[in-house]
Amino acid sequence: MTTASKEIEFETKLRNLLGEYGYGLRNVIDLLDPPASRRSAPVVEKATRKPRQLKVCKKNHTGERVETKGGNHKTLKEWKSDYGAETVESWVS
Repeated sequence: MTTASKEIEFETKLRNLLGEYGYGLRNVIDLLDPPASRRSAPVVEKATRKPRQLKVCKKNHTGERVETKGGNHKTLKEWKSDYGAETVESWVS
């Protein structure tokens, strides 16, 4: 018998035995190594980025207003293509 077939046979017998008694692998680990069940993976905190600041642009000659936290706003892009980025940035309040 090869090592692999012995392992498969052992696992099959173990699972049958566990099923017979209504136990799972977690129960066996708890029985054989109680502190292992209390161990947990270290908690890694995600680095949070600073929240983006609200940017309010008001088109002076029409009074139209856009509020955004990102630079990917549709209306803002249109304004920048029509009037230029520097002009639109001067509208930020």
